[in-house]
Amino acid sequence: MGGEVYQAQILRNFFDTITGTDRNLTRIYMCVISLAKIRMEPPGKISALVEQVRKSKQQRELSVDILDYMCTICFLLFCSRGKKVS
Repeated sequence: MGGEVYQAQILRNFFDTITGTDRNLTRIYMCVISLAKIRMEPPGKISALVEQVRKSKQQRELSVDILDYMCTICFLLFCSRGKKVS
């Protein structure tokens, strides 16, 4: 349960950051990588997320892959609570 609460806090910080006035890419990076490490994602997934953050910095807009990853985690964490998701 404690892990879920911490993940929820990271998700909240992420969405507060991307919807707020200060869209700090370093803060976004920390949220994404922290969540991936807490969830024990494979190294390949983490490196792909890091690469997407780098591309986001170059293009000055947040990658759809990062948004997709964070929304998927949000869905798995909140919407599937107590339900088996295949």
